[in-house]
Amino acid sequence: MSGDILQTPDAPKPQGALDNYFKITARGSTVRQEVLAGLTTFLAMVYSVIVVPGMLGKAVFPPAAVFVATCLVAGFGSLLMGL
Repeated sequence: MSGDILQTPDAPKPQGALDNYFKITARGSTVRQEVLAGLTTFLAMVYSVIVVPGMLGKAVFPPAAVFVATCLVAGFGSLLMGL
């Protein structure tokens, strides 16, 4: 047992410039998966920016202020996810 050598699988080779820069495959993901995740997050933020001011506008909040606040919170949240 003490003479056995443990072999670890080789890390996948980077598939392109994005993968090489962000080390996507080294982190266990794919470029396609990351693009889909980014698109999903973007569409969720767009939905929130459109729907939330309308909902809170009916509750006597100024829609313009709610729109700006929603955009700021969405941007701040996106920055936090990127760190």
